Amino acid sequence: MDSYHFWQDFFQTFRASSDFIKAMWIVVPSFTLLGLTWIVLISRFRRVMCVDTTPTLVCCATSLSPTK
Repeated sequence: MDSYHFWQDFFQTFRASSDFIKAMWIVVPSFTLLGLTWIVLISRFRRVMCVDTTPTLVCCATSLSPTK
């Protein structure tokens, strides 16, 4: 019996899939990476903007409230 090759089976399945699925393989990971990068950068920016002596969560919650 021949041995099973995971990557060979994976790429055969990928090649047999529809064009929409192939496009999603490109779009979904890239948007996920962009979203995670945005979350990290925004959280770092908010941490830098909070220079109070109050705890970070309280500072960030108050900095997001609309100004009067």
